[in-house]
Amino acid sequence: MGGLAVTVLLVVNWLLRSATISEVRQYDLVKYIVYSVAFLPNANEAVAAIGDVVIFDLNTSKIRCRFSNGARSMAVTTDGSRLFCVSRDNDLEVWNIRNGDLLKSFRGSASGAYYSVAISSDGKFGLAGEGYDLNRKQDYRAPRDYVISLWNLDTGEEISQLTGHRAPVRALAFLPHDEQALSYSEDGAIILWDLSKKKMADWIRKPFPKLGLSRGGYHDYLRSFCISPDKKYALLGLDLIDLTNHQVLPERFARPRHVKNWASSAVFTPDGRQVVIAYLDGRLRLWDFQTGKPRREVEASRNLAEVYTVAISADGKYVLSGGLGSISGFGAIQSRRPAADHYVRLWRLPWLLW
Repeated sequence: MGGLAVTVLLVVNWLLRSATISEVRQYDLVKYIVYSVAFLPNANEAVAAIGDVVIFDLNTSKIRCRFSNGARSMAVTTDGSRLFCVSRDNDLEVWNIRNGDLLKSFRGSASGAYYSVAISSDGKFGLAGEGYDLNRKQDYRAPRDYVISLWNLDTGEEISQLTGHRAPVRALAFLPHDEQALSYSEDGAIILWDLSKKKMADWIRKPFPKLGLSRGGYHDYLRSFCISPDKKYALLGLDLIDLTNHQVLPERFARPRHVKNWASSAVFTPDGRQVVIAYLDGRLRLWDFQTGKPRREVEASRNLAEVYTVAISADGKYVLSGGLGSISGFGAIQSRRPAADHYVRLWRLPWLLW
């Protein structure tokens, strides 16, 4: 009887653990900040922008390739063959992910530093969004145009400059078929672009009256769009965008009361039924997309250090997260922020949702 009771307790414990977001592994890769993470299609590797761009093994934590010194923004093709990023020197670079070769490097004509990039599904075209250049002796808050450059990544030719934003461009995304794109700037503006005509197609949302906090979170923390599997919606933090009617929909997900709980990044599960959202309070929260009700949450960073980026595997079983940090073994980073662990983390989503 005692053996049966133990077995039952073990089964119950397994079921409870399987119904939660559980941590699988930590990756000690980070020198300071994890700007972006992504799974690669082979399911055994991932890529992270952590100042450098690194490709690492999810099972062994071993870094296979390190390139692009100083990269803060990156974008990967859907087949995992190419990566587009901007380096510390403001060079735009195209890399072969499979062998780590630099395919192309070129300097843009924008007056400011590039803050954001996106790459087309076939890897032939790229977008780069302009931001502040803090090295210039000028008022970086002074109103001006912040351009989005459209590039031919095979030749390094700048095809066009798209104008419309009056604040630094923080997030970019090609839409399905690569004929349209979305952009977001720090003043809250979201623009839909017609790339075939090389001009603005519509305002999704016009700028807020004053610079400051956007409705989706800190204005400069929102750095990525996520497109729903049915291609009807896009997520920018907590802002849900209707791609058919070109509008931001009424709030789908409840907004926590405290400002530190604002969202920074979000991903859909492959079936489109759930959304995983990263928050600046150091937590990941899983939401039901249709009902807008919370399903699960987990502390993804100790001492409530901000989580900046989140990615989901192709099978929808695992999530990667990263944010503010410094790497053990590389020396302590001097900071006024509370001490925190600083890992890229791999999470298993509840198996009941698979």
